[in-house]
Parts: sequence; structure tokens; C-alpha cells
Amino acid sequence: MIQNSQILIPFLVNSIDDEQWQDVNQWLQIIAQQNSGQAWLIDRQGYLIMNYPPIFGEEGHHVQFVHSERLMEGEIVSQRVGSPYFERPMLLLGLPLFENGDGVEAALLIFSPVAGINSTIRHVETMMLYSSILAILLAMGLAYRWSKVLASPLQKMQKVALEMSEGSFGKTIELKSNNQEIDDLAKSMNHMSRKLKETMDDLVQEKNKLNYILTGMDEGVLTINSQREIILINKSLKGMLNLEDEDTGQIFTEVVNDDSIIKVFEQSLQQNQPSYTEITIEEDKTKKRILVHCTPIYSHKEKLWGVVGIFQDISERWRFEQLQKDFVANVSHELKTPLSSIRGAAEMLADEVVESPQDRRRYLKIILDEAKGLTNLVDGVLDLAEFDSRTEAKSKEKLEAGETLQNVAFVFKKGVRLDENRLQIKKPEKPLLVRANPLNIKQVLLNLLDNAFKFSPDNAPIELGALEQDGEVKFWVKDRGIGIPSEEIENVWERFYKADKARNRQKFGSGLGLAIVKEIIEQHKGRVFVYSKPNEGSTFGFFLPQVKD
Repeated sequence: MIQNSQILIPFLVNSIDDEQWQDVNQWLQIIAQQNSGQAWLIDRQGYLIMNYPPIFGEEGHHVQFVHSERLMEGEIVSQRVGSPYFERPMLLLGLPLFENGDGVEAALLIFSPVAGINSTIRHVETMMLYSSILAILLAMGLAYRWSKVLASPLQKMQKVALEMSEGSFGKTIELKSNNQEIDDLAKSMNHMSRKLKETMDDLVQEKNKLNYILTGMDEGVLTINSQREIILINKSLKGMLNLEDEDTGQIFTEVVNDDSIIKVFEQSLQQNQPSYTEITIEEDKTKKRILVHCTPIYSHKEKLWGVVGIFQDISERWRFEQLQKDFVANVSHELKTPLSSIRGAAEMLADEVVESPQDRRRYLKIILDEAKGLTNLVDGVLDLAEFDSRTEAKSKEKLEAGETLQNVAFVFKKGVRLDENRLQIKKPEKPLLVRANPLNIKQVLLNLLDNAFKFSPDNAPIELGALEQDGEVKFWVKDRGIGIPSEEIENVWERFYKADKARNRQKFGSGLGLAIVKEIIEQHKGRVFVYSKPNEGSTFGFFLPQVKD
């Protein structure tokens, strides 16, 4: 309002200076119309010079208002006035026109309706409000769209990240974004996902290899950390110690009940050096000998991490060592006793202590019998050495099982003068043929009959038989003797083995008979068997492949 009026004031002043009152009236009209009100021209004393539109009958009317003194001092004033000259409140704007050293010569009063101004203000405020709302909505729309543009790829990245955290590696993010930073982030996550998948695949492959190796090992493996927790245990050890599948993660002293095993692991943990021990496990009335070897495991910082124990089943070696000890003892006994007898009898004869011919013959018989026993012992060892030197029997021919049983029974009865009814023969119902060396098979059956005779009570029956079974011919010798303990059965085929360590050598032999039987049958592509119960008797026998006509 002030700026618009000040533009026209110079024209108004020029018209006043030229006393062009008609022009002055026109400029007042323009100013009044421009402000939708009235324009008054007053002198320094406040008397009206001219106004538009005219509201007074004559000029020279004195105009009074609150800030008139300030206006006459050269200030621009404005105020709201309620005058009897107007029907409604007006806004007064006073502008000084002529100024000199003594003050203002004249002033322009512009009256504009307050209602119009308020309407304009409200209109402007409404426009500003709508503009603000529109700007806010536009900003929210742009922000929402921008957030969607950002949120969509970020949500995809979050989904892939969650899947990766759950172990689903190799997932990739497919994006078509205009944001370079988001594209770079997606590419980095895709690269990381692929690398993690490759790494995890390698780790799984290595773990599977380790599992395959541990599963295929006959040796048991047990690994514990420094807190004594079970980290790894393979299937073989679970079978050895009868452990459960869920033992991993438990304290091994709560799982393993053998003090010797606990002691050797604790020794390695405390002394930081390898240690070993041997333990014996009872299983199904048999004994297993286990070698336990423990080795400390260190981390990359040379700090003790735990201990790995290898459990090796050395039952066969241990049993062989025990048999070797028994072999030495048996050989010593088998040689020492007859040699002592021979030496004693020879000394008696050499010193001529024995005078009667009858006593001399008795001592000579002792020497002869002991020499025969040593000869049999040496022959047995030589037979075994001969069988060991070849893999298959020689001079094999077709033998009929029933005829073979009959011939062996005849020889055995004559040799030991056995009662006719004591030896029972179970011949097969039809002819059965095998391909074998007749002398070897005869030797096998005679050895088995000899053992049955030696270990059976007097007058106890002995059974010799053969039958067809699953394409093979089964031969057996059954007695009602003292039997064999179950824990000793697996050893009866060993050389020099004797179940009764205190038995008399002359009556029971040297322990080579069954070893010779096993060697002969295996060279005939057969297999031996034994069934026995203490105090109920034993059944020894073998299978040979059947031959068709």
C-alpha cells in the first residue's frame, strides 16, 4: 500500500507545485481507487485542501487524528480510525509531501477499509495454508516415493541377509536401481554371499571327508577339549565302549566309566605330552585288549586346546602274544619232561644201578616211549611247516563221504581197541562226493576222533557223521566229554594250545592236532567249526565243497 502510493506521490506533488488542481484531483482519485478507499490532501495545520471522493461541503475542514504531530514532523504514520466521516472502520496511512527546515508543508492521507484489508489478509492466509498443505503433500509424496525406492532394495537385502544368517548361502539380490550406492551395496552382498557359499561348501566337504575317514576307521577316536568336553567321537569307539549317539558335548568323565582311560587322558592334559595305556574290555564272555594312545592338541598360539585319543583293538596281537608265551611254556614242558625221563633212565642204566633184566627192560621202554613222543612232536611241527609252505592240498581225488567214514572208523577202532558199540556212525542218506587228498582227510578225522576219545569219560559214546548242507558236505565228531569254556573256543585251533594247562602230556598230546586239522581243511578250500559247552561235550567238524557226478 505504501509502495504503490509512493510511486504516485511525485506526480501529485508536481501537479500541486504547478497549481494544476484538476490534475491534483485526478491523482487523488487514482490513489483512492487504487486502495479501494479515499485520498485526502491536508496542509500543515491539518486543514483539508482537497479530497476524493468529496465528502464535505466545502474545503478548509480541519482533520484531527492521533498521530498527526508525528506526520507533520516527517514520519509515515498508520493507524486504525473510526470516524463519523465513515460508515465502517478505516485504515489511515499518512504520507508527508513537502518537507523543509521547519517541517512538513502538506500531507497525503489515504483511508482504506479495514474489512477489505482483513479479507485480503484472510485470502492471503488461506492461499498460504493451501500452498503449505500442497507443499507438505507433495513433499510427503516425494518422500514416500523416495523411501519406496530406497526401502524396496533394502528389504530385499534384509531378506537375503536373514536367509544367510540361517545358513542359506549363495542367495543373490537382483536390483534395477538408479542409486549407485545401493547398487554397489547389492553387488557387495552378492559377492559376499557367493564367497560364503563357496567357503561353507568347502567346509562341509572337508567335514564329510573327516566323517567318512572316521567312520571307516577300525580304530576308535575320542577328542576332548581342555574343559574335558567331548568334541568328537567316531562309530568304532561307540561300539567298543557301548556309548550313546548323544555323547558329544558331555563331560567325558561322565560318559567313560573306565578309570584307566580317564587317567591316560588326564595325564596328557596335565603333562602336555603323549601317553598310552592298555585296557581289557569284557564283551559277550570274551576279552578285548585295547591300546589307548593320547596326544595333546595345540591351537595356533601353541596353547593346549585338548587331547585326541586313538583306541586300537590289539586283541589278535595280544592273544598271539599270549599264545607265544604259552607256546614257549608248552614247548619247554613238552621237551623238558621226556628229556628228563630219558636222561634219568639212561643214567640208571649207565651206572648199572638196575640189576635185574626186567627192570632194565622197563627203563629201556621208558626211553623208547619218550623218544617216540619226541618224534611225534617233531613230526607234528614238520607237518605244520609243510602245510604252511603250500596254499592248496596235493593229489586230490573224488571221495565218497560214507565210505570215508567207514574206513576211518575201522582204522580207529583197531588202533585204540574201541568197543564196537561206542563209536556211532551217521552216514548220509545218499552218496556225497568231495574232492580231497584221502590221506589228509583220514588224518583229520583220526585227529578229531583221537581228541574225542581222550576227553570223553569211559564208555561215553562218540559220534562220527556226515551230511549235505547248503551245497557243502559237513563232517563232524561229537563227544560227551568235559567240554570247552566259551572264552577258550576261539583259541582251540592255535598251535600248542591246551585248554587244560595241567593235563598229562602222555595222555593228551602236545596241542598240535587241531592246528594241523585247520591247516589241512583250509588247503582244501573248506572251513572248520566247533560247538562246545562245559561238562556237556563238544562237536568238532569241517565243511568241504560238494562235487557232483
